[in-house]
Amino acid sequence: MRAVVTGGLGFVGRELAGRLREPGAEVVVYDAAQGDDICDAGRLRATIRHGDVVYHLAALRGSQSEQDFDLALKVNVDGSRTLLEACRAAGGVKLVFASTLAVFGGEAMPRNVDEGSRAQPQTTYGTTKAVVEHLLADYRRKGFVDGRIGRLPTVIVRPDAPAHTASGFASELFREALAGRDYDVPASVDLHLYVIGVRTAVAALIRLGELPAAALVDDCVVHLPGLPVTVADLVEAARRAGAKGRIGVRPDPAIDSMVGSWPWSGRSDRASKLGLPADESLDAIVAEYVAGAG
Repeated sequence: MRAVVTGGLGFVGRELAGRLREPGAEVVVYDAAQGDDICDAGRLRATIRHGDVVYHLAALRGSQSEQDFDLALKVNVDGSRTLLEACRAAGGVKLVFASTLAVFGGEAMPRNVDEGSRAQPQTTYGTTKAVVEHLLADYRRKGFVDGRIGRLPTVIVRPDAPAHTASGFASELFREALAGRDYDVPASVDLHLYVIGVRTAVAALIRLGELPAAALVDDCVVHLPGLPVTVADLVEAARRAGAKGRIGVRPDPAIDSMVGSWPWSGRSDRASKLGLPADESLDAIVAEYVAGAG
């Protein structure tokens, strides 16, 4: 198998590329950090070949998208359209798109969403992801690309510098407190999040790429399984894992507002039927991080 991972030097992308290489697949990492422009049609067409599996993770993240609307449209929408055309030109390509539960929002949003819930994003990031979901679904309907969409909960635990995401604190809390550094969580203790461990997220995306097209019938969207938690749950999990640093709470209204617009949880019956993995518990996710950091 030959796989192309856009955003392959990012948090999830690095883990995904590494896991894909384990069984001996050829993996091409395409990332802005090494000079790869997601809007460069010529470069993408030279990279993607007939029969590839393309995992599309490249995107301008949440808080960055909110701060720079025009750049968010360029990277997340125009870049994705350029990638879709490169896949269409190559032919026979499977395209796995990493979307987000941030496509949901609004006062009428159910707290527990599924694939049939109406998308109504309340952020620029969620809006751009929703746009690409619809584009990919239509490219799939036309037979231009074999597309699949995995809607990701908040992925934790990021081991390096803070991500430019509103929910980045969910990783930063563990990284700082477990390293013995004091940390003030910039969110209210009762703020709800829906989280997934990075290894489970990667395994689920790989599984999506392995599925035959017929398994998805006429709906290529799958909610990846997550765990519903609150900020208080995250704090307690860090303490159970042996956090030495002081953990305080200093809510940032902007973060509370953005993260609070997302669903509290999601139903993942379809993911289970398709054989996608799920995390056992929040403690298990943290234990994986600790083992990897050691």
